[in-house]
Parts: sequence; C-alpha cells; structure tokens
Amino acid sequence: MYHYNADKHKGFTSLKFPELQSLKDRVFNNSWQIDALRHVTRQLKSPIPEWSGTMQMFQQGSSTGVSDITFLPMIDLNPSDMSCIYSTLMFVSKEASRQGRTPVITFDQPLYWKSIMITSGEECSNIIVRLGSFHTQMSFLGSIGRIMSGSGLKEVLELIYAPNAVTHMLYGKAVSCAFRGFMLVDTALHTLMTNEIFGHDVLEEHENEINYSPISIEHPLLTEACEIYEHLQERKSLSKMHLIVKLYNSYKNYYKRNGMS
Repeated sequence: MYHYNADKHKGFTSLKFPELQSLKDRVFNNSWQIDALRHVTRQLKSPIPEWSGTMQMFQQGSSTGVSDITFLPMIDLNPSDMSCIYSTLMFVSKEASRQGRTPVITFDQPLYWKSIMITSGEECSNIIVRLGSFHTQMSFLGSIGRIMSGSGLKEVLELIYAPNAVTHMLYGKAVSCAFRGFMLVDTALHTLMTNEIFGHDVLEEHENEINYSPISIEHPLLTEACEIYEHLQERKSLSKMHLIVKLYNSYKNYYKRNGMS
C-alpha cells in the first residue's frame, strides 16, 4: 500500500499541454474510401450491412485472438480513494518496468481525472492513462450535440425519438439511441447529396424497391461504385478503389459550392 500525500504531489499544477503535431505529413489509412463507398451504395443496393458489417467484409487475415484476463489481489479500500488509485498505479508501473514495457491503464471517467492528477507528477509520469471506451464514446457523442446545437439536429431527431430522449442523446447519455440516430441523419444527408450531385432520384428508387422493379443507375461513377461494392462482397481485388476518390471529390466540391465545411 502507498499513501497518497496531496502536499507532496502537485496535481494538475505541473500538467503541461504541448502543441499538437502537424497532420500534414502524417500517413493515414484508407478507411475513408470504404466510408465513402458505403454512403453511396447504401441507397443503391438493398439490403446493405451497417458500418461494422462493411468493415468486416473489407478486412482480411486472422483476428487478434482471445484476450487473457487475470484477477489480481484486491485492495481493501474505496475505489475512488486517492491512496487506492495511487497504489494501483505504482503496482502497474513496477510490473511494467520488470517486463520492459510502457504501462497503459484504463479508467472510467470518475477515476480518470484522479489518475491524471497523480500521473502528472514525476513519480508516475511513465504511465499512459486512457479513458474507457464507453465514456470516450459518450464524450464524442456529446460533443456532436454541443457543436450542432441550434443547427436543426434536435428538431430532426424529435421526428423519430421522444423530446426527452433527444435531450439525453445530444448530451451523450443515451449512447445506443444517439449512435443510431446520428447514423440515420448521416445516411439521410448523404442520400440527399447523392441525389443532388449525381441526379439520382431517391423517390423513384424507393418506389421501384417497393414494387420489386430494377433500380436504374445512370451516372457512371455510381455504376462503378456498385461494381466495387460487389467485388468487396466477393472479397475480390479492389484495384478500382482509386475511383472512390472521384466520389469523395464530388462531395467535397458540393460542400464548397454550398458553403459547407
């Protein structure tokens, strides 16, 4: 056990925020191409899987395997007690030093800021503290609700969900509802933009789908996108993925023409 001395540790007073690294010369993956392909083909092909299903179709190779989880001795203290958190961090730091590894530990939001307060000092500065995935997702969804406040997003979501539920969704509380609602709005916007950019009649397509009539696709880029998606389903070569850049540029030019960022 290690007793946490608040006078000894400076807390957030020694915390520094360095400048963000420039993103100009960094190498990014090409998952945005799959995202653009899914946005276009979603209204051209039915049924189509959600984002996780699309990524599963795209990814190849073996999985990472099963994680090994081992329970360590319990610390008989309140989990939110600073001494309990400090003792845990010291234990993780020493075990990682023995293995020659960088210690990484994950906390939920209530304990995250306390652990950051401890690791901002010199003694545990080698520990990387991560916010739990659920609270990270809540924070991200809540940021969307805050940034898009007054944009009409709240009114659109209230056409589907109850007003009280929408309030929680925009604060990042109702995670499952917020995720489905935001994805639905995103799909609707891209459907309307596809109709505007490529002259694809969404209403006619919907009627054809109800009447089991074939969907007519006139724009060559949309035809190419459907062919790429079929190759993706059959796990064939994706040599034509560079054509997705043309789709992306079409959307980007549409944003500029309409003063969107």
